[in-house]
Amino acid sequence: MLIELAELREINASSNPLSQFPQILLHLPNLETIHLDQTWLSEIPGEFSPAKLIHLSLATNKLSTIPDALFARGNSLRCLRLQHNQLKLLPASIGSLTALEELDLSYNQLESLPDEICQLKRLKVLHLQGNKLITLPHNFGRLSALCRLTVYENQLTALPDSIGSLTALEELDASHNALGALPEGISGWKSLQRLVLSENQLLSLPASFCRLPVLTHCFLTRNFLTELPVETGLVEILPALRVLDFSHNAFQEGWAPPYAYRHVQSLQEKSKS
Repeated sequence: MLIELAELREINASSNPLSQFPQILLHLPNLETIHLDQTWLSEIPGEFSPAKLIHLSLATNKLSTIPDALFARGNSLRCLRLQHNQLKLLPASIGSLTALEELDLSYNQLESLPDEICQLKRLKVLHLQGNKLITLPHNFGRLSALCRLTVYENQLTALPDSIGSLTALEELDASHNALGALPEGISGWKSLQRLVLSENQLLSLPASFCRLPVLTHCFLTRNFLTELPVETGLVEILPALRVLDFSHNAFQEGWAPPYAYRHVQSLQEKSKS
């Protein structure tokens, strides 16, 4: 019997119509990897708190809540995948996952995130797309190891000022929101290579946009931009930029990109939406 397999390290029961949480998992203390994707689960028992778990995947289920106890002993957890559920709230105990490197919360019903999520100092990948987020925590910049952030298809009207502190950030997709502006502090994105801000309500970009040293791809389509920023005193703006798509904005007839953008290899500049 499974209950006798005390040394079992991994179990994958994905794509099975379980509907209820397998009680046997409560008695396997050495599990390190659990896959229960697409199993019709609607509830996780409060007593489920595996101490040695490293990878937990509960994607594509019917979960509306996560018990606080799940993360109480979860300091070893490195990857947590909860995408395509019905989550509306996250427990504050998520901040105890100090070893977490990847967190996927995409396509849920989250309207906010607990401030404690900013305690995840080792988090490298965070997927939040397809939720109902209006804001991000004001201390979001404390996620100092974050490399990839996807927040598209939400209801964000602004990004927190602290987001400019994410010096390790390499990719940001915040398209399909309601952003009206970017924080001036984005010049702190020293590692950013790919920036996607299409389908927002941007009227302008801050001058600090010109100081992104390794940005190679930038997509600004379908906003309300009337000009591109130029910052005087810089020897060269956006020196690594190769692709810039600013089509379908509000540029006037006959408008042309500033000379400072002459080095960009691919410029998309259809001016009217």
